[in-house]
Amino acid sequence: MTDLAPPPAPPRPELTWTAGPGAPSRARAIRLTADARVPASTSWSHAATDLTGRSPAVRVRLTGADELVDLTVRLTAGDGAFVWRVLPDALGGPDRPPLLCDGQEAVLTLSFADVTLDGRPDRTAVTGVTVGLTAKGPSTAEISGMGSMPEPSRFPRGLLTLTFDDSFASQATVALPELAERSLRGSVVPILGRLDTGPEHLSRRDVDEMIAQGWEVTAHALTDETHQLGSARMTEQQREHEFTELRRQHAEMGWTADTFAYPGGWWSAEAGAHALRHFTGVRSAYAALTETWPPTEPDRIRTVLVMPSTHPDGAALAAEIDRAMAHRAWTVLTFHGLVAAGGAALTPLDTPADAFRALLDRIVELDVPVLTLREALGFPVSD
Repeated sequence: MTDLAPPPAPPRPELTWTAGPGAPSRARAIRLTADARVPASTSWSHAATDLTGRSPAVRVRLTGADELVDLTVRLTAGDGAFVWRVLPDALGGPDRPPLLCDGQEAVLTLSFADVTLDGRPDRTAVTGVTVGLTAKGPSTAEISGMGSMPEPSRFPRGLLTLTFDDSFASQATVALPELAERSLRGSVVPILGRLDTGPEHLSRRDVDEMIAQGWEVTAHALTDETHQLGSARMTEQQREHEFTELRRQHAEMGWTADTFAYPGGWWSAEAGAHALRHFTGVRSAYAALTETWPPTEPDRIRTVLVMPSTHPDGAALAAEIDRAMAHRAWTVLTFHGLVAAGGAALTPLDTPADAFRALLDRIVELDVPVLTLREALGFPVSD
């Protein structure tokens, strides 16, 4: 039987925090409070800092997060500024899982893959920071650190992870052979209760064949019911049963599943801490900011949710690869079904097979490394 011992801890980033007069720290946190009438912002300056090959990081705790509308980070640099818009997507919504939870401190890394340029900023001469807050009701951001982490020298072209959710048969009939043809591998993320239930869904034999070709199995949900409920809405007792049973049932089938993906991507601070007691890392469905490697918050690994409305063709998917390569980012792509030209999609998330093939061809052309979740979380930070 597969070992059910707790998996090893993921690699941790090598963060460097800015010191000096005006810079925030845990001992001297900066508090911003905004409401519907008055936005808030704070700025501080520091000696010129070279962020070439580094990603900025901000340590923040939000209070009244449900009332926040926008949070921006602006780095003054030379004749311009680098600007990141962190919210509103970081707080989730009716159809968006959150990245930040009310009351929980988080270290939020900012990839230059997501930056907006104001003027002609110089990455070698960053001299100031401005954090802005806009809200529809009383909200506070407590900033206790601003720093940076190195972009991974281990992955000079960035890295990619391809994940396939919810047990759709096309993951075996389309994705598996297309990846095998290019010597690539993915992470299958099954709802166990759907296996062997009909031609639209994967079989256990399909998953066995994926594993035989080097794929990883990532735990996800026992049944459609627990998938619909989601980890964030479960009680602690329900989550413990779900996580324990997922590990046990995967092991009984001879599969190692020491990574996890939140059903629906829905995350909470409690669910994240609980999941890390059972799994090395956890993929969310938050997509507004590109993930950095190694992740600062391994209980909510960011992803790019692939769907026709945002990635209608191969060019749109290839753009994700180009961004990862340019900024040494970790791009985790999440697919569901794959549909041939003229075929009927099973869900609104199904990806055209032609676009998928074009993506794979671009990956091969650029020679970007493709790792499973387990592999990406298993590398030490330093060579």
